[in-house]
Amino acid sequence: MRESTFESMRLKVSIDQTVGERRFRLFKTYLQTKNGRRYLDERGGARADGSASHRAAYCDGSRCANIQYDIKDPDRQLGAMIERGFGFEPRFGFYDAPQPYQWYYVGVTPLVESLADGVPQADREVMGRPCLVFHFKDIGVRRHQSLVFALDKQTAIPLKVTAYDDAEAITEQRPNWDWEAKSLDVVGGRHFPRLSRNVTYAWTKGKSGEWVSRVTITQEIHVDEIDFDVGIPDAEFWPVFQPGCQILDPHHLAKEVQRPLAARQVPKDPVRVPEAEGGTLWISVAILAASLSLLALAAVIWRRVR
Repeated sequence: MRESTFESMRLKVSIDQTVGERRFRLFKTYLQTKNGRRYLDERGGARADGSASHRAAYCDGSRCANIQYDIKDPDRQLGAMIERGFGFEPRFGFYDAPQPYQWYYVGVTPLVESLADGVPQADREVMGRPCLVFHFKDIGVRRHQSLVFALDKQTAIPLKVTAYDDAEAITEQRPNWDWEAKSLDVVGGRHFPRLSRNVTYAWTKGKSGEWVSRVTITQEIHVDEIDFDVGIPDAEFWPVFQPGCQILDPHHLAKEVQRPLAARQVPKDPVRVPEAEGGTLWISVAILAASLSLLALAAVIWRRVR
């Protein structure tokens, strides 16, 4: 798996997404270093009134900060959760990185470390390239799925990943979704799929009992920029909290959290959250609820394609 090793990676991806009759674009910027520092910024669904979804996740190698933004003002931070998990990973159990790099992991475990747990399947071809195929069982949180990976024999790069409910669904070829590379390019001396597609399916029983599928979500994924082994400043991996951003640190992971809340009025009926330094961080119940609601909305489509 030499193709998947690097000192650092900078990745920018655009996604043309179709959900039913709706079409919109998503943009993702992702940074990662070999020592576990990570950053993800995801924006999309811009409307005529300027509203759009926006979330960001940071990890400095030991702690993570997950930030949700105001859907009506996508550049204004609503809330930040400081925790051990990066982005949506604790909620769904899939590596929270843009496709195709997401599929260099089985769940949240690097692919190279997962191969011993994979069940070999019959070889197949993807894009005319011979592939080794492995079945991984019970991947994900809440909803466990069976994932079938097709790895290019020459480079060991994933060229196709298909998710099923269980082994029976594999036999009947009833996928929940599949991701497939549409190109295999050479970037910085490494192979990487710059074009790919992810399709999500819904299945129903027909009148005669046969399974009938329909496409619910289609994603056309374009890697616009990718660089390996570039210098990335440490500051990229921890956020600057805006004034008014509601910060939660339930595990006391941030020993020196910025204090942008001093000028804000303490609300009625606040919730008190102890801080690592023994102070008090005041969080409005109403604002916190709004922040969590927006986080849930941002997760809906991400969940549907997992």
